[in-house]
Amino acid sequence: MDKQPKIPAWMKDLPDNATIGNLEMCEIYGMHKGSMVRCVESGAIPAPKFVSDRPCGKKKLRWRLGDIRRHVRSIVAEQNKGFK
Repeated sequence: MDKQPKIPAWMKDLPDNATIGNLEMCEIYGMHKGSMVRCVESGAIPAPKFVSDRPCGKKKLRWRLGDIRRHVRSIVAEQNKGFK
């Protein structure tokens, strides 16, 4: 991830227990969908809270928005620490 993660404005009013998928995670962290698994494995983004099988054989990954908000806040705080 090259840029600072940011929660989009349209997600601000969603409750913390709302779940989001791959595309929303890509929007927040500014990454390509193809690098999602690698980012989860490296710890750059949190592991999904829910993983379910789909008929097409692929896994469906879902994250809780509240967990992602906390993760983004911690990253932003850590990055801003260096600018003081």
